[in-house]
Amino acid sequence: MIRSVLTAVSVSALVACAPGRVTERASDPAPVAAQPAAAPKPAPAAPEPVASTPAEHFGAPFAEQVPEVSLGALIKDPSPYAGQVIETTGKVSQVCQAAGCWMELAATDSGERVRTPMAGHAFFLPKTVVGKQARVQGRVELIALSDDMKKHLEAEGAEATGSKLSLSALSVSVQ
Repeated sequence: MIRSVLTAVSVSALVACAPGRVTERASDPAPVAAQPAAAPKPAPAAPEPVASTPAEHFGAPFAEQVPEVSLGALIKDPSPYAGQVIETTGKVSQVCQAAGCWMELAATDSGERVRTPMAGHAFFLPKTVVGKQARVQGRVELIALSDDMKKHLEAEGAEATGSKLSLSALSVSVQ
């Protein structure tokens, strides 16, 4: 019996001393709760990264070691690149409304456009790529269009039919 009384008193003493435990004293009018330490302020959250739209790829895989030429420089003087495969970038300003078999690629600095057929109908672009940035690898061609071909392309929405320059796209990536 004495042992159980001592055990009860010991347990009571341990419980009363436990941290965060409300204790009462006869002289205190109300119970006092242990105050937790002030929690450190969390670091400000880093801004969430802006999700970029994944690129859509059309045509053959991009080849390595293809010379990059600015579209503006190509339009200004295409003759040094005639027959060569080059890589360039620009904004898709127009896409064939019938099948997506060509696009017009506009230089970002001047807005001038180059006809860009999809490698002899080897692949097609969706009409939804208008306004997107495009990376293109293609063969530079300097061939004047016949009047019939101009009319055909213009009926599909083309505007850049007066130039001999075209870039026959082998690979296109739009974003």
